Amino acid sequence: NISQSDTFSLPIMYELFKNPYLATFSAYSTMLFLIWFPLAMFSKVKLFWVGFGVLFHLGIIGFMGLITFGVVMIGMELFFITDEEYNKIGKRITGWSVKVKSRIKMET
Repeated sequence: NISQSDTFSLPIMYELFKNPYLATFSAYSTMLFLIWFPLAMFSKVKLFWVGFGVLFHLGIIGFMGLITFGVVMIGMELFFITDEEYNKIGKRITGWSVKVKSRIKMET
């Protein structure tokens, strides 16, 4: 199990991954994600899959300390998002921020 290696893991993670169910789930879910990633890039769930990949690699950065690897992989995943999709995401975030700001103003 790679999470038990001194080189690729933070000491706090040793105890967590001694649980065989968590270790097995982590291994299989990683493999399923990676196997289905190419097919997901051509489906309607592409943005969800890329988002999950970003979170997955943020976990690698946080739990395994592989900062350069995680940042490079996140960058590569973000290449799959088109300009049109970035614009839609930006508009959605802007809409959410306007709603949050208006609710904050209403509460004060």
